[in-house]
Amino acid sequence: MTTRRERLVMDALRQNLSILREMAMRYEVSNFRGRSVLRGDQISQPEDAARILAPEMEPLVQEQLRVLLLDTKNRIVGQHLVYQGNVNSIQIRPAEVFREAILEGAPRVILAHNHPGGDPEPSAEDIQITGLLMESGRILGVEVLDHIIVGYGSYVSLRERNLPRHSVWPTM
Repeated sequence: MTTRRERLVMDALRQNLSILREMAMRYEVSNFRGRSVLRGDQISQPEDAARILAPEMEPLVQEQLRVLLLDTKNRIVGQHLVYQGNVNSIQIRPAEVFREAILEGAPRVILAHNHPGGDPEPSAEDIQITGLLMESGRILGVEVLDHIIVGYGSYVSLRERNLPRHSVWPTM
């Protein structure tokens, strides 16, 4: 049985942890091999995004879809985990993908997901959903600059492969 004082201390501790978590999310996007990837790091090519995301995404045993939120100069303003699926699939709803970008006022995003099997080759579904998300982003006023698929020790940029073929990628 806890005392009133112990409950107050625990409530204060929970509140402080919540504030610290918010500050970490606001100012530090992720950790890249011992160095923090801070807000403001710039993405100038697909390799930059892959280099930032791969250390965390390569070893995952479940698929994850993440979104890097960018400003108009392609500087990182946030990173958001949108979905975590099973070993080979994720159900994707465009509203969830763009929610944080809209809330943060981020005009550009880079999508990224991993293939737990290690092979980053895009599936037909990967290409199809990328086209859907590009169109959804266009309607919402959020440019999708790329979709990176992370495998073991490698990645595929759908932008570099010009996939989906009917889509026009914005200038990076």
